[in-house]
Amino acid sequence: MTKRELTQNMPKFLNNAIGEIQKRLTMLEGQARGMMSLMDSTMMKMKNDPRIQKMNAKMTEVQNTVNQKIDPLRKKLDKARASMGQKAASAIGIATRADIASIKNRVNKLADELKKFARGHRAEKQA
Repeated sequence: MTKRELTQNMPKFLNNAIGEIQKRLTMLEGQARGMMSLMDSTMMKMKNDPRIQKMNAKMTEVQNTVNQKIDPLRKKLDKARASMGQKAASAIGIATRADIASIKNRVNKLADELKKFARGHRAEKQA
């Protein structure tokens, strides 16, 4: 069924209701467009207002000052957090990557020594 056939087969009260809804929707869309253009023009005016620009510059300055003062504290906190994490890991028995690498190197060295010993032991048996 086409849209035209569908609307012809609908009761008249439904067609009237749909027509009213479409009119209302069109009106609301127009109002929304008007509000958006009003908001855009207001934002442009505010953006170009010297008082707003001055306040924005002052806020940027304050933010930079606060960041400069907080940055050393943030670095100390990060360092302390890392240290505490390592202490906690060693206290509860969790191996860190450095621990695993150290163990792996030690095992490799012992394996090499064992191979050398086995070669020497075979050489003694053959002799």
